[in-house]
Amino acid sequence: MVNWMDIKWIQFIKESPGLVFYKYKLSDMTLKEIDIAASKTKKEKGSGISHLYKPLKKAYKSQIPISKAKKKDLMALLKDVVIPQDYIDYYTNIPPINEENIINDGSDSESDD
Repeated sequence: MVNWMDIKWIQFIKESPGLVFYKYKLSDMTLKEIDIAASKTKKEKGSGISHLYKPLKKAYKSQIPISKAKKKDLMALLKDVVIPQDYIDYYTNIPPINEENIINDGSDSESDD
């Protein structure tokens, strides 16, 4: 039985899907392992860990556009290295909204009472 509160090190290895490696002391040289794929119940169908890796359905067909002001602010954050440079391609490729085509329903404007 694994004492989760005493674990000091957890490791996942890409080449060993379905296994979680852990140790209780950082000084331990060997890792213990948990086979999470073996924890299937009798009611679950199939074998192995295929039930753990189900493909996700895309929520959107393309990137969601953002306002030009938000895009400008994101570009400033990239320039100031507030956003790590690893994400520069992602943020620079977000399309801006063509704000002329947006219909304002008045919900975010002040009313004249």
